[in-house]
Amino acid sequence: MGPVYTSEEIAAHFKKNDLWLIAKGNVYDVSDFVSSHPGGEACILKNAGQDVSSDFSFHRDKAFWKRFKIGTVEKDCGCVVS
Repeated sequence: MGPVYTSEEIAAHFKKNDLWLIAKGNVYDVSDFVSSHPGGEACILKNAGQDVSSDFSFHRDKAFWKRFKIGTVEKDCGCVVS
């Protein structure tokens, strides 16, 4: 399962070289992916440190994201977890 992070911990990672996202209850460190994002850096930077579950659902290749997963978000964060 890995580490469990609070929404406050995740929100602190909002810069291009240190960027975390929440999606479906999981936490992803996408720092190494920001400059490669097909929609451009701004697309991912505007959501840095936040819950992007609705945007995440748009992506078809879920296996691609497994390499970026670093843990889960605490249950009481108010985030989408399913």
